[in-house]
Amino acid sequence: MEIKIKKLHPGAKMPAYATAGAACFDLHAATVAGSQHLGSVVHEGYPITCETGLAFEIPQGNVMLIFGRSGHGFKDNVRLSNAVGVIDADFRGEVKVKLTCDKIGRASCRERVSSPV
Repeated sequence: MEIKIKKLHPGAKMPAYATAGAACFDLHAATVAGSQHLGSVVHEGYPITCETGLAFEIPQGNVMLIFGRSGHGFKDNVRLSNAVGVIDADFRGEVKVKLTCDKIGRASCRERVSSPV
């Protein structure tokens, strides 16, 4: 399946599979909560929004599902705020990922923040 990707932000990183056996490609944060500084702490009860700087053209009849990275949960207690993100075929805006945590964690610009499939 071919998916067209539009780069909306100069700091955006194009998605890629981390390994040959990876089930999902990685999305990276271009900005965190609108800021380009490296390193934002995710405080318990205060979710942050990671902007990917990317827009996707999903073919009609398909959907892109966004899952949290397992390492975020195990290492940093960070997870997707909505559990699973759904990007419909007719959505053309910037894909954003909202992260929350169960205790203090972190998220940084240009860090991998989710795994779409």
